[in-house]
Amino acid sequence: MRNPIFTILKALAIVLVVLGHSGCPEVVKDFVYQFHVPAFFLCAGYFFHTKYLDDAGTYIGHRFKGLYVPFVTWSVFFLLIHKLLLWLGLLSTSYGNMAGMVSHAYSWHEFSERLLAIIFNMSGYDDFLCSPFWFFRSLFVGSLLWLLCFKVGRCLKWLGDDLRITLGVAVSVWALALWQSVERFDIAGFTGGGYRELTGLMFIALGFAVREVQRLWCEDKTTFAALRPLLSHRAVIVSLPWICTIAALAILLVTGCALHPIMTSSSGLATTALLPVTGLCGFYLLYRLSALLSHIGGFVGRALRYMGENTLYIFAFHFLAFKLVSAIKVGVYGLPWQAVGSHAVVHAYTDDNFWLFYTLVGVALPLLWIYGYRRLMARHGESIAAVFTLQGLWRILRFIIRLTVRLIRGTIRGIGRSIKLFGTFCRGMIAATMEREDNDEDEEDDEEEENVGEEQK
Repeated sequence: MRNPIFTILKALAIVLVVLGHSGCPEVVKDFVYQFHVPAFFLCAGYFFHTKYLDDAGTYIGHRFKGLYVPFVTWSVFFLLIHKLLLWLGLLSTSYGNMAGMVSHAYSWHEFSERLLAIIFNMSGYDDFLCSPFWFFRSLFVGSLLWLLCFKVGRCLKWLGDDLRITLGVAVSVWALALWQSVERFDIAGFTGGGYRELTGLMFIALGFAVREVQRLWCEDKTTFAALRPLLSHRAVIVSLPWICTIAALAILLVTGCALHPIMTSSSGLATTALLPVTGLCGFYLLYRLSALLSHIGGFVGRALRYMGENTLYIFAFHFLAFKLVSAIKVGVYGLPWQAVGSHAVVHAYTDDNFWLFYTLVGVALPLLWIYGYRRLMARHGESIAAVFTLQGLWRILRFIIRLTVRLIRGTIRGIGRSIKLFGTFCRGMIAATMEREDNDEDEEDDEEEENVGEEQK
């Protein structure tokens, strides 16, 4: 059974992801960017089970099915309809993002390169509608690296228990990310240099460490023995969570205003050094808020849980959903239709509150789509699935063949009738012409006879 607190936590995190892309005020963006995506990596590590160390195939299969397959499917889908999106104006060759980048129609060479990059390197996706797709690659690669590092750590007996192994992996990867942020080198084989994969692996390890600490605190009374008397007083039990919450919020407010630590390859030494701190502080804040919201029932409670269970669809399609709001904004302000293709939102008139509308639609529209799709499959899934069986495909093929034969027959008959009508028309024209010539000759003969008779007279 899924933990409702973490389901709501993921719902809150995905709302913040959409909010960060909605053109919200910079102060809000700088605050949420510190922890909204790291929260998903921390959740992935938190729910990692050590049984997969002896059953790596199952774990890799789950990650492959849950991350790689959706990434390839949706990336190829957007690649195939790229020119259609340009024609509709959802992508633009004149309006771009704040950096001035614009989209363009792909040649066959570019299409082929992007297709191969999507399949073999998890890159090459559309730069505008699919720009958040780096998350799929980073989480997929980070998960596989985490499994490998954990298995290697288990083989090194001197590391001791799982908590020490986890902290060792987190610190080692963090140090490598710091080194990369200073030297600005790229790790071969990783798109974007591998910085996001490294920091993603670090957060996965930290997420598992958080759960391991909770487990040891609850199950092993000898662990943290020195701290237990200090934390056992009732006053501390009541006040400590609120003190930690206020402290975490204060840290995020200060770092968000001053340093803006985010998971991007352009991060410097200071921001990379702060990433574990801000990520864990934001994760704790989301957890505390989710624990409070987990007691809410009714429509709000169901909506939060449904949102948390379908974060992947919101992540993949909220940029496409933004286009509906962009079209409305273009109509309200009388902007050119091509402005709809701006990435990710329309950048004109940024002092309005359209970012709230962007956030609402960016979350709601993908959820409505997946809800309607599932209802359709629940009611008519067997009929739809029957179409794709061998018998159903043969029926479709037979119908297409029959339709094609009828079209060919109808075309041939139409051509034959046209030829007959044209022949009849030509014969009629020739007959009419010959009859007219005969009449002209008869008239000439009559005139000659009349002239001869008059001369005789």
